[in-house]
Amino acid sequence: MDIPVYRRRADYAATPAKTVTMINQLVEVKVQCPYCWECFQLLVDASIETQEYIEDCEVCCRPIDFIVAVNESDQVSVRVRLQDE
Repeated sequence: MDIPVYRRRADYAATPAKTVTMINQLVEVKVQCPYCWECFQLLVDASIETQEYIEDCEVCCRPIDFIVAVNESDQVSVRVRLQDE
């Protein structure tokens, strides 16, 4: 007869180091506003492979659509476009 083995609660608390280091992996990227053409720095969370969001330009305050992609070698690419497109 097999007796089930129960783990203590402390056994579940451990997480692999790789998981911990991937959380909040922020990368600073220089982008250019498609409205006023001014450049500014943007912080991107590189732990998420693909993301799309809208954020206002730091200079002219108009909404910019950001498309962010992170490839297998952790290189971040950011595309910006007018929100109307």
